[in-house]
Amino acid sequence: VFDTVQVTINPIPNANAGPDVTVCSGTPAPVGATSAGYNYLWTPPNGLANPNTTPTQLTPNNPGSTQVMLQYVLNAELNGCTDKDTINVYVKPIPFTNAGNDITVCPGEKAYIGPAATPGYAYLWSPPDGLIATNVPTAEVSLANNTTTYQNTTYHLTSSLNGCTSSDSVIVTVRYSPLAGIASDPADTVCSNSFATVTYDGQELNVPTYTWDFGTALGAGTGSGPGPYTLSWNQLGKKQ
Repeated sequence: VFDTVQVTINPIPNANAGPDVTVCSGTPAPVGATSAGYNYLWTPPNGLANPNTTPTQLTPNNPGSTQVMLQYVLNAELNGCTDKDTINVYVKPIPFTNAGNDITVCPGEKAYIGPAATPGYAYLWSPPDGLIATNVPTAEVSLANNTTTYQNTTYHLTSSLNGCTSSDSVIVTVRYSPLAGIASDPADTVCSNSFATVTYDGQELNVPTYTWDFGTALGAGTGSGPGPYTLSWNQLGKKQ
């Protein structure tokens, strides 16, 4: 007695996870070769746009300060037969960038913005306006302001480490200089031991601070307000 049986031998699918990848933390990168129509499953699924297809997009995360290696396995299945392939993903850390706190300065005043240097980092400030150097972590800045309003400049600091970058910004606000002026009555000439009145009449949009020095005027000394102040002199000559 004879009998026969038919055995079907299914082919083994060819899982191809593609070449190893080196990428900055948080930067998307494609992984996996072109699909051959198999059923796919990536493990682990962390950071993958779709763990059931190839190629797919991987956005790995590295919160540390040194490079890490992650392994992903691509499983392929066809008619109950399976294959798998592994890819190594090297994830570089993102440099930490802190441009510092916003500052307010007077016109022409020198100030410093940015952090202390971190070994291995490269730095770049933009825009270059008012900066002594742009490729240093702590930059010296000095800005003019010829207007009658406060002027803001936003500086951006970019830090680079092994091809990975991050950025932060700081605002430098430049005050404007008050336009000082003095009105006197009488305007030009006063007799000895007679009185003259002086008053601040400059232009200042905010509340200014006044410092008067009346020199040899009798009984006046100094003043700390806008006036008026009544002055007299018993010595002849030009007074300032």
